[in-house]
Amino acid sequence: MHENKQIQTARKRFEMIGDKGSASSPMGQPYRGPFDYIQYNLDILPVKTAADTRLGEPDIAGNSMVTVNVGGENVPVLNAERPAPRHYFPEQAHSTKGLEVEVLRDPDMVAANGDEVVLQQTFKDPNAFNNFGTPTSLIRVKTSQLRYRVRFRYPVDPFVRQIYNHENTVSPADHYLLDTPVFDDISITYFAKPRILSYRDVNE
Repeated sequence: MHENKQIQTARKRFEMIGDKGSASSPMGQPYRGPFDYIQYNLDILPVKTAADTRLGEPDIAGNSMVTVNVGGENVPVLNAERPAPRHYFPEQAHSTKGLEVEVLRDPDMVAANGDEVVLQQTFKDPNAFNNFGTPTSLIRVKTSQLRYRVRFRYPVDPFVRQIYNHENTVSPADHYLLDTPVFDDISITYFAKPRILSYRDVNE
């Protein structure tokens, strides 16, 4: 998650504001964004009832749910309920973006000195068929030279970009990074030519 360093001008959120002892009224308030706590919590914020006739933020017209039309469906894009992967199709779902993995050959076995060779490709989509070599075109590398590189990117949700006319990625010059992703582990299975140790025929 990130926050703009400067207050954005694309939209305001409406809050009930008033002095002590006087009635409050809706007022449009600028905010940094892109996180809007009213839009995010719109489903659970208190509303006007017979027992309590005070207006709540969801009752204010200016706080109507912000949506983007996707294939005829109005999809909330600032709410806690995030758009589903199908709403991004045929593009990659935003929830799977931001991480790149490369498998490397390091000829001199000295890490990060610039001579590493990327084997095959950069993997960017965990939901894609990320094959590595083929049965007829094997990729071979000595275990002593085998490395991997993990690169973090910080893309902005394309729906959020529509609402705020936002940049494509988080920029240190314009944004505060509020949290960072964590890459837990990677598993690489490598083997030489398999040997058949034992076999038997079975007839059914």
